[in-house]
Amino acid sequence: MSDRIRGLHHVTAISADPGENLRFYRDFLAQRLVKVTVNFDDPFTYHFYFGDAVGTPGTIYTTFPAPGGAPGTHGVAKIAGTAFAIPTGSLAFWRTRAESFGYAQTTRAARFGEDAITVIDPDGAVIELVESDAPPPDPGQRWLPSGVETSNAITRILGVSVRMRDASASAAYAEGTLGLDRVGADGPVERLLASDGISTLDVIEDPEAPIGRFGAGIVHHVAWQTRNDAELLAWRASVEAAGRQPTPLIDRQYFHSVYHREPGGVVYELATIDIGFTTDEEAESLGTALRLPPQHEPLRAQIAASLTPIESQGVWVPRSP
Repeated sequence: MSDRIRGLHHVTAISADPGENLRFYRDFLAQRLVKVTVNFDDPFTYHFYFGDAVGTPGTIYTTFPAPGGAPGTHGVAKIAGTAFAIPTGSLAFWRTRAESFGYAQTTRAARFGEDAITVIDPDGAVIELVESDAPPPDPGQRWLPSGVETSNAITRILGVSVRMRDASASAAYAEGTLGLDRVGADGPVERLLASDGISTLDVIEDPEAPIGRFGAGIVHHVAWQTRNDAELLAWRASVEAAGRQPTPLIDRQYFHSVYHREPGGVVYELATIDIGFTTDEEAESLGTALRLPPQHEPLRAQIAASLTPIESQGVWVPRSP
């Protein structure tokens, strides 16, 4: 096992209206809807996965849309923002696109010399579009829907930021246990870098921040890459040795994972990269039908009847045969 985490695997947020969620991440951000499934721990709630053409780790943003869910509260021990990499020179395109979709956008506060805007999703999640020369994890799997050229399209998730009243414990854990490198500070923000040289963790120290609470618009967890089960279990042992309380290995069908809380309270997941989203669906038809794990297939009729009807790329409605 490497003693340094390679990079980000995915980010998962809590949301509310499924249709608005699709409009923002699939239509506005131009990400492919690569999987429509359910929250394996709450199978009567959707779980959407967005990413490149096949959901390559490092491009994946996922949501739990639960209609009527109460809004969460941004603050301490929660993700302050998720940064997506956009090509250098494409910021004007995204400003115009946000305006055309009716989403307010603001210039993100200066950080490490980056040019970036912030767009708030319909539930209140903070999405940052950051100009970057970072390449896509798999250039052959770029997702380029109509109206979005290669020169403008999102390439990957660039990083996440966490907010803490005292940043020291979270930064020390990321460095000492996960093996991220400290690369510098910009005011109250300390940046750490994974071994891929791309994935960033920004720890924001904000002594006056309120306590964050889970709900719609709040990131539930951040997942970091591991190669396979052997490496995942080795990382689990390292996390446990650092005094955290990791879960057992959990089968999420498209990857295996272990969860724990880092010292500041943010939920981290360690997830394997050796399975993928084509295990139950052909690449060309990803995201076009409701997929359930084997343990929930006996409940398919009840689950489908309970979910808010949506159309996925115009070919699927969950209550239809």
